[in-house]
Amino acid sequence: MLPRRTASRWSWLWPSLLLLCLVLAAGGVTWFLLGTASPASQPADPRVTSDSPFLNIRPEVAYVGDEACVSCHADLAKTYAGHSMGRSMEPVAGSAFGEQFTSEARATFVRAGFRYTAERQHDRWLHHEEPLRGSTASLRATCEVQHAVGGGGRARSYFHSRDGFVFQSPLTWFPRQAHWDISPGYENNNPHFDRPAVGWCLYCHVNQVEPIPHTINRYREPIFRGNAIGCERCHGPGELHVRRQEWRDGMDVTIVNPKHLSPALRDAVCDQCHVEGEQRILRRGRGLFDYRPGLPLHEFVSIYVKPKLDENELRFVGHVDQLHTSKCYLSSSGKMSCTTCHDPHASPAAAARVGYYRQRCLQCHEKQGCSLPVTERLQANAEDSCMDCHMPATRSEIQHAAVTDHRIRRSPNLLKAKTAARPAPADSHGLRPYVLYHEQDRPRDDPDRDRDYGIALIESARFELISTASTPRAARQALAQAVLPLLDPAVRRDPSDLAALEARAAALWLNEQHDEAARAYELLLRREPHHEVALREAARLALETNRLQEAIELGQRLVAVSPYRWHYHSQLALALLSDRQSQAAQAACEAALAVYPLAVEPRKLLVAALLDQGERAKADREFRLLLELDPPDRTALEAWYAERTRQPAR
Repeated sequence: MLPRRTASRWSWLWPSLLLLCLVLAAGGVTWFLLGTASPASQPADPRVTSDSPFLNIRPEVAYVGDEACVSCHADLAKTYAGHSMGRSMEPVAGSAFGEQFTSEARATFVRAGFRYTAERQHDRWLHHEEPLRGSTASLRATCEVQHAVGGGGRARSYFHSRDGFVFQSPLTWFPRQAHWDISPGYENNNPHFDRPAVGWCLYCHVNQVEPIPHTINRYREPIFRGNAIGCERCHGPGELHVRRQEWRDGMDVTIVNPKHLSPALRDAVCDQCHVEGEQRILRRGRGLFDYRPGLPLHEFVSIYVKPKLDENELRFVGHVDQLHTSKCYLSSSGKMSCTTCHDPHASPAAAARVGYYRQRCLQCHEKQGCSLPVTERLQANAEDSCMDCHMPATRSEIQHAAVTDHRIRRSPNLLKAKTAARPAPADSHGLRPYVLYHEQDRPRDDPDRDRDYGIALIESARFELISTASTPRAARQALAQAVLPLLDPAVRRDPSDLAALEARAAALWLNEQHDEAARAYELLLRREPHHEVALREAARLALETNRLQEAIELGQRLVAVSPYRWHYHSQLALALLSDRQSQAAQAACEAALAVYPLAVEPRKLLVAALLDQGERAKADREFRLLLELDPPDRTALEAWYAERTRQPAR
């Protein structure tokens, strides 16, 4: 036993040791959530581990661009330039697609309270939007579009970009009708000029882009590495092939030729874009452009589709899965594919279209052709078109457009059959369940199956639940309680998995575990301070829970990461105004309106900020502009303004 004096001398040690243990324990929790996953926890890269005979699947093999292909494949390059994939995206300057800018082509049209105008000034293409009630030049939004997307003849939309941020315009040219109208999908939910062109959108419409990590719609400049879908998207990177050829077993292994692939790998080349699905979730550790032709697509992305309610249900993006349910495909033992009917290098001329596709049908049906007599067929269709009978055009989800039914139904009578509409089945959280498109290819014991499904549900909920104020609280919590058991193990298994971390934080918020959600976002942002979605959601959560200083700090970081989203500036303005920082709120509102002058919310906040500062004349002017925007709560706004202007400024 120590003497009393000695014990007193060292008595400080025990509380210090206890404090050190507590700090280490807390640090251990943080390390558990933020620490780098061990190499063993990272999924293997199929580009490295695959036993494919093709050498260009390797990640170090570089893309060289279409120009390197032309010298040896000039004929294919020429016909491909007229194919819809070869025209999927192009700069508008110098374009000869055929857009018209006349009154007959409805270059000015009205939709949902706004007047839209498409204008061409030499090589500059301008799109304008203004409210019908607007009387001042300041109430006009204008953007210069630089690229057109869509070369298949149904619809042609437009991108505008600034500092690497890419957005879609609300105006679209419909060539079959030869007129302008609102862009597809904008009819009921119009994002105006603020719709970001996200990675998956560009993946299937342009040759290649390089997303800046953890941003929604920013890309390294030059943004587009090639314009339209190029040769290497179907054949893989061409660096080896342009240097040399190496033949094994009758095929050149320096470049993928899909005809040498197994049916599943061959179909994956088309599936990478033509199975869009409801949600596409990048597999853990994968990048947007990591997939290489010749490899299994499901190793790179989990594609979720909604189960069909009945055999007559069609989706615009369902061509591939429609084909896979057809008797033609199922009876072919894997021989039939998209390229059985579609030449990927050339499109038939319009006048030759019927005969071209009839010959494709006769490849299999020459001996046992159509059971209807020729006279009856000609009465129904003067061109004796197989497609018009067995693959009729149907209404699509895109206005002005129709799609071809790829189920290849045998009996024309069956094509007209309709089943009674019935409500979509839904889980307890109100979302219709998803089906993994490549379900049969994923091992049942794959630990990332749950991870991918949990992220997919959260991504869907951002639009179907979180953004809907009328969604019952029980449904939101039911979703969270379904998702958290899927994501908790994923985060423990790989603390560097930012997609799972963010989805888990969103689920905690849905479950009204606000403190836990805030901590989850904080931990994620320590690892990646510029994560746009995490900054946006963490700022919203802080504002909702009245943590104003935190909401302001996060909002300032958010607008620094993404300065061209007016919603972000408006959200920051609301936090500043709630904290009585009216001058700073005014500046944030003005920044929002500089991005998009027709935004209602920041103009409302600007009026309030000006009144708080005693700027009555400026507030009057902004309030008049606000009313010209025809806000939905006009009567309530007028009553609010009358009340505020009767009171002295705070």
